[in-house]
Amino acid sequence: MAVRCVLLLALAIACTGCGGPPSGEQPFLTRTYRTADGSTAHYVLFVPPNRDPAEKLPVILFLNGWGENGNDGLRQISNNFGGDMWRMRAWFPFLAVCPQCTYNAEWTPGSKNAELALGVLDEAIREFNGDPDRVSLTGASTGGTGALNIAVANPDRFAAAFPISTAIHISPQAIPGRPLPIWNFFNAGDSSILVREARTARKRQYEAGMSPLVTEFNQGGHNAWDAAYSSPALYEWLLQQKRGQSDPFAPYRFLAPQKGIAEWTSEEGSHWLADGDEFIAPPGDSRRELTSPAFTGDWAVHVDAQLGPGHAATVALRDAQGGRAELGLVLSSDGFAELTSSGKAAVTIDATAQRALRRGWNDIRLQSSQGRLSVLLNGWRALTDVDLPLAWPVRLSLVKPAGDVRTRFRFLRVSGAMEGANR
Repeated sequence: MAVRCVLLLALAIACTGCGGPPSGEQPFLTRTYRTADGSTAHYVLFVPPNRDPAEKLPVILFLNGWGENGNDGLRQISNNFGGDMWRMRAWFPFLAVCPQCTYNAEWTPGSKNAELALGVLDEAIREFNGDPDRVSLTGASTGGTGALNIAVANPDRFAAAFPISTAIHISPQAIPGRPLPIWNFFNAGDSSILVREARTARKRQYEAGMSPLVTEFNQGGHNAWDAAYSSPALYEWLLQQKRGQSDPFAPYRFLAPQKGIAEWTSEEGSHWLADGDEFIAPPGDSRRELTSPAFTGDWAVHVDAQLGPGHAATVALRDAQGGRAELGLVLSSDGFAELTSSGKAAVTIDATAQRALRRGWNDIRLQSSQGRLSVLLNGWRALTDVDLPLAWPVRLSLVKPAGDVRTRFRFLRVSGAMEGANR
């Protein structure tokens, strides 16, 4: 499969040639970069077809994994991102810059390979009017590790990073000034060491007040890049990132299960349990709710909800006058999400966001600014600035529907002033 992909991309690049802008169905270009010591290296560019040369392009710097190292200038896009760009070429809006790491080496900050990556990035931005404020960094496997390390070493250069199939070895405090937006993708069935390190790093980031997106695919093997790089939600998220832009809700309070259960209240007879140091689990098959103190201003709540056959989860909002709105999440062949208010449909959830729901853990994010609600499901914007018929202040509840014995929540993060609790 990798060989076939190499041949297809080689034909595409050969048809485009090495000079002049791409057009129509030929978006790939090759370039040769000359380093300070006079040596040369080949790299590949993806330039959106039919682009407006006067419009600044968002940029992705892609770093290949160990298996694609070499000096041919092509193999680096043979096994993952290159094929996805080719399939998405009709609409893919990014200038993608793809250097190649040399044999038996990695993208170590300060190394010749890292300097090559930053050099070709600057060259491509100049040639194709890339937007230096919208440059994101990604890589697969060892390329993902390199992407994170280069981002840490160059904190003012990038708007976001999205490593694939790699553990995060950096400290959350290693990036000065502001937390870099990060979306990490990996498989739950990858090597036990990678999965353990990725989960540990995630918790450290939460404890440091960050709330990065993390997608843990419910599948085995090392290849999380096919699912990640083909996700429209990822590219929608990238288009929203800009260098120097801060999260208005940061920092977040990470409520470990025991703390969350202690601070939030459950209905009479509705006991919730801390399952280890990650999970909040309602026992039994009856309906159970765990409710926050009242929010007294703008707020955000991020939580993971487990879905699967027979699973359902609900996040409810209610006011002191009895008004109530519920975001119901049910896994089906297409996914199903619905926002209801007082038993009636309040607004239609984006259909693509519904299909973003998947078996296993789902990242659910609700935030309210000036009384208007926005919702993200696994990074996809499901609702934006919806005005709900609720009086201020409001409380939020995690709800396990009746008849479901397997629903669990984890990694509860909260931002905003609440009655009886600190930000």
